Amino acid sequence: MIAYAPHRISYFGGGTDFEEFYRNGREGVIISVAIDRYSRITTNGQQSMIESDVPTGSGLGGSGALMVNWVNLHDRLNDSTRYNPELLAEAAYRLERDVLGRAVGKQDHYASACGWLARYSFRDDNKAVKCYPYPESVCEFMMERTLLFYLGQPRNAGPRLQQLRANILNTKLYSTLAEMVGIAWKAAAEIWDKRADRIGYLLEEAWRLKCLYGNVTTTDIEYARSIAIKNGAYSAKITGAGGGGHLLVFAEPEKHNAIISALSKLAKHIPVKVSRGAWVQSD
Repeated sequence: MIAYAPHRISYFGGGTDFEEFYRNGREGVIISVAIDRYSRITTNGQQSMIESDVPTGSGLGGSGALMVNWVNLHDRLNDSTRYNPELLAEAAYRLERDVLGRAVGKQDHYASACGWLARYSFRDDNKAVKCYPYPESVCEFMMERTLLFYLGQPRNAGPRLQQLRANILNTKLYSTLAEMVGIAWKAAAEIWDKRADRIGYLLEEAWRLKCLYGNVTTTDIEYARSIAIKNGAYSAKITGAGGGGHLLVFAEPEKHNAIISALSKLAKHIPVKVSRGAWVQSD
């Protein structure tokens, strides 16, 4: 039996999926896509093997995907499959945050369980999370303009996320996260209308705000960003908590070859497609 759970690319709203932000009457908003890079757990009797298509600490929601896999596989082995992806995601999130005590938001677990390109709304009313998937044509539009590169700088996101969670109620950071929500809402409409230039502009605005979180960017990251933008990209940003990992580049398809070539000595291009979410394959 093999359990699969996809990793994700986060476009907008990172940080607003922490309970410390949205539990006080606020709404968290995330826009992300599940990709065909997977966490896998293979079980045979009393032994299990864990594998991943991406390096640990590379900003693609690896720990969340692993938690989704564990819960999904456990349910299947105990004949209690959670057919609702949102229930699977919530159980995986509770396992990582409440049982393992990790500083995490909810976006990784929901993207992995639900799949596709979607907007997620996080509110404190009964811990409700709403998933609003985009139509297939919109998903294709976004994926056609999405490039992913690995910078080769894996990092431990734990300390950064612990610091973020601890400081959320700080007035300045709370205000920054509220601005992030506003940008995510604007982006949600622009994505629906397939306005690539506006999406790129908002990605840059979101990156500017994310850098205010602290310890997000480096000289190497900014150099890679500048190369991508110089060669025609609308925007480039780190996909996770910051400091290294994967670089998302948003650009028109006709610009891709030039960008890939220009970044070839700095980062490895990782081709990706959309994933429809987590599943378990029986032998």
